Amino acid sequence: LDGLPLGIKLAAAQAQLCSPTQILASILSHPQSLESSYSDLPPRHRSLWAAISSTFAMLSAQQKRAFVALSVFRGGWTVAAAEAVVGTKHVRDDLHRLIDWSLITSIPQQEPLRFRMLEILHRYAAERLNLGREAEAVRGRHLDYYLKFAEEAAAGLNAEAQDRILNRLEGEWENLQSALEWAATARLPEQGLQLACALWKYWYIRGENQAGAAWLDKMLAACRE
Repeated sequence: LDGLPLGIKLAAAQAQLCSPTQILASILSHPQSLESSYSDLPPRHRSLWAAISSTFAMLSAQQKRAFVALSVFRGGWTVAAAEAVVGTKHVRDDLHRLIDWSLITSIPQQEPLRFRMLEILHRYAAERLNLGREAEAVRGRHLDYYLKFAEEAAAGLNAEAQDRILNRLEGEWENLQSALEWAATARLPEQGLQLACALWKYWYIRGENQAGAAWLDKMLAACRE
């Protein structure tokens, strides 16, 4: 619950009937289940999902699109990544507004500066993305961005800046893994193979040969030709 006071209060109210493990399992499988039975509370205070929905409703159409699209990222993102992937005009302005609404936060002591969503917010936005018509386009731009990112990083792994580049790849690993998964799911094996090839030296240096070989095998088999 990332320390959200309303979420903690609603979860604590279930403690008389459920163990912490049961409460966690319920939240993970059905985030909407975290709600109060007290009818005298304002609707937005009866559930965490309703509280998020009331904030989401106050965003402009463009800000809503940006917030939903940002759920494609895993482990955070940079401003450059958001500009390439979100697909709206004036992405920086949208990021400012989403920070003002506490829908995204910056990750301290990161260079370049990175941003993230709280887990419950990410789940809400991801559900909106999956139900919308732009999911495939957003994930396609995400794959394109991280393919280019990986290829540029691979070109510098023999240079003096190797440690810095390895750290950048490690910092984006969740996004790179997500891009590989999307390439496999969306039947884009050629792009997936390009991405796996760009990452082979990273896997080799980090001693992750088996993981790299598994992805290369998977993409090669999917390409067939």
